[in-house]
Parts: sequence; C-alpha cells; structure tokens
Amino acid sequence: MFATPRTPRSYTLPAPSDSPTNPFGLSRPRKADPLKLPSPISYSRYLALRIQIVGHPCRDDLYQGGKTPPYRIVHVPVNYSLKLFQKLIMFLFQCEQADVAKMQERNAGGHLFEIAEHVAMCDGSMRAGQIKTSRVIAKLSSERDPYFRPGGLEEDTGVEDDGSGVPWSWENEDEFTLRNVWPRGADPRRALIYHHNNYTILHVTINTIPVQARKGLGNRPFTFLARGHIDLNELPALFSPSRIPVPKRKSAIFPSGKDALPVPPWMARPKDPEASISVLRWNAVASFEAFLDRCRAVGEEASALDEAEPQGWNAMPSSEISFADAPTPGLSLLSSSSPNAYGSTPATPDPVRPLHKLIVDRTSRRLSALTQHGLCSLESDDDDDDEVAEDALKSSLFTSKKHLQYTRGHGKVRGIDVDEDGREWETDLAKERKLVQRVLNDNEVPI
Repeated sequence: MFATPRTPRSYTLPAPSDSPTNPFGLSRPRKADPLKLPSPISYSRYLALRIQIVGHPCRDDLYQGGKTPPYRIVHVPVNYSLKLFQKLIMFLFQCEQADVAKMQERNAGGHLFEIAEHVAMCDGSMRAGQIKTSRVIAKLSSERDPYFRPGGLEEDTGVEDDGSGVPWSWENEDEFTLRNVWPRGADPRRALIYHHNNYTILHVTINTIPVQARKGLGNRPFTFLARGHIDLNELPALFSPSRIPVPKRKSAIFPSGKDALPVPPWMARPKDPEASISVLRWNAVASFEAFLDRCRAVGEEASALDEAEPQGWNAMPSSEISFADAPTPGLSLLSSSSPNAYGSTPATPDPVRPLHKLIVDRTSRRLSALTQHGLCSLESDDDDDDEVAEDALKSSLFTSKKHLQYTRGHGKVRGIDVDEDGREWETDLAKERKLVQRVLNDNEVPI
C-alpha cells in the first residue's frame, strides 16, 4: 500500500515588525472622524488633570492679592487624541467653535499644544497649577503646523529649536493621544502647555487635589471641580474695540429662540468670576457629545465653503476617467502614448475620502519643503562652481573662453584647489590639461 502524500498547508507569512507603514494608505491607526469618542476603557486608566488659566489678555491680575485664576479638574481617558482634548478644553470653558472661527478672522492665531518634560511647578500656595520651568520636546497644531495646512509657522519649517539647544518635533494631533504625553501614567514631571491663541495660555498638569475614586468603564470625561469663568476668545482692546457690540453668552445646551427653555439656577454663571461653579452642566448626559456635534457641523460648513471657492490657474482638476473602462485594467491608459479618444495622458485623480486627502496633502507639503531646501542648496553649489572657474581663468590655467565654457559645462574645475601636496596634485593637473587639449583639438566642443 502506498500512502497518499499530505497536501502541505499554506501559511501566511507574518508582516515584519519593522515594516514601514504606507503614508498614502488608508489603513492607519487614526480614525476617519477625529471628533468621535474612542472605545470605553477602565476608569483606572483615566488621568485626573488640572487645566489652569495662566495668561489672558484682559486679566493681568490673575494671581495678585491671593486670587486663584479659573481652572478645571477633570477625569479624562488616556486614549483621547489631542484633537479631541482640545475640544474638551473648549467645552469646559464654554467656548463655541463658531466663536473660534470669528477670532481667527482677526488674525489672533490658532491653537497650539506644547509637550513639556522635566516640569517644575510653582509654589502651590502662591501660583497653584502653574509651571515654573520645563523643556518642550514636541508641538502639535492643525492650525500652525507648516506640514499640515497652509498658513502655519513657516519660520519653524526647517529649524526645530526653541533657542535653548534642545530640538523638538512636530506631531500630528489627530494621532497623538494623552497616553503618548504621559506614557508612564500620572507623571507630574510631564505636562501640556496649551495656547488657545496668541494671547491666552493654559497649563495642563497632573492633579494633586484629592478627588473621589471611580470604578467601571467609560469613554466620557468627568468634571470633579470647576472654579471661575473666563472667555478664552477675548482679545486685547486693540483688536476688540468697545464700539463693536459684544453678544451676550448663552448656554448652548438648551435650544435658542422663542422655544428656549429657562436656564436653571445651577446652569447660570455666578456673578463672581472666581467663585466655584456647579459641575452638573458638564457631567450631564450627552452634553459633551452634543458639543462635538456642533463643532463637527461648523467644520463641515467651513469645508463646504472652501470647496465652493473657484480653484486657481495652477490647480489640477480631478480626472473623470475610470480605470475600469480600459480593456486591460491599468495597462492601456498607462502604456498608450498616441492621442486617441482621451487626447492626452490622464491626470492622477484627487483623493475621494477626506482622510486620504488629508494624508496626501500633509505629505505633499513636507516633500515640497524638502524639495525647496534642495533647490536652494543646488543654487549655492552652482555659484561655487562659477567662482572656482573665474579663479582658474585668472590664474592662467585656461587661456581661452572655450576652456572656461567647457569646464563650466562639465564641472572639471571642481576640486582643483583642494590639495597642494606634490605628486598627486601634479598628476591630477596633468590629466586635466590633457583632457582639455584633446577637446580643443576637435572641431566641436560639446557643451
């Protein structure tokens, strides 16, 4: 009897751990909707953070006379991205996204996160929640990142140094989470410095005030304590003159207009800007989700307005040609060079999905910056070659314009003045002279 050989099983090779990800791919850890709440986690993996106002253009006496500036103590999941955490800060200080858009129209600057390590805090009895000294290691901003969208910090594109000799890097706030800021848990030596605009600054540190313990799972923030209220969008008097009417702030949790409900006492702001505030407004069911929906609606409206604007002369229109219409998929359109039904080579279609478009746009801006830097270096090299050629002409190494033209076109002058020690220098110079003489003997000089 002969045994039938077994069919070998087909095994799938595992992906190498050091394989780089595709920057243009769609299978990335970042979510398509950055304002969507992440999956629930245990409360033991939350971080109790203190969000402290330390700088405001219209409140210079924040700490004078023993005063305590406005602050919030909140329990936040560690899987929150910095994009979502920025919306949480706006939610805690009742700052609507529409007001932020109006503030940016006045050139007040966009928001900016700075990740700090080696943090030393000020005296708690004098300046509670304020960072005394720290070292910035990274920055995050969808408004100021020069590789993220136009109009960013162009002066920080090539040099990433704050002047102290410590380099820092730009990070993506859609992918960077609070777990990346505090990788070892509640580490008081790390903190966040949040710039709401060019004038308002907040420090986000690990809370040191005793708070109640929580058990269970969740993905929503929980506010433990709130004190004082302040307008984050308020600008200096130069940018907000008194003749411009300032609309009265209303609670956005309830509908507005004729059908608006009366604001209960625990929802109204206290008359004293430094008094304690009830936290029920922020811990209400679906209150944070409703705020995110309003932010998402404002962003979609702004995107629709940007798409409605006419494109410039250099904008590439998206191709309407489908590769499925070709007899051989992906072959005839790429290999055909004769002007047929399509007339010319089809252009690369624009990304359809917003996530894909954002990735391609950010990568193209980084490549453009690197290309521009390379062109500047190339121009400096050409200037050096011209200077060397002029020096060679003055030193009578080349006795005619043909010599100089030939050397400029072929770069044979480069390196002549490098070394000056004996045989090697004479051998190289003899080779150069023989090659030049051979070219001059011909009727045509290749340029």
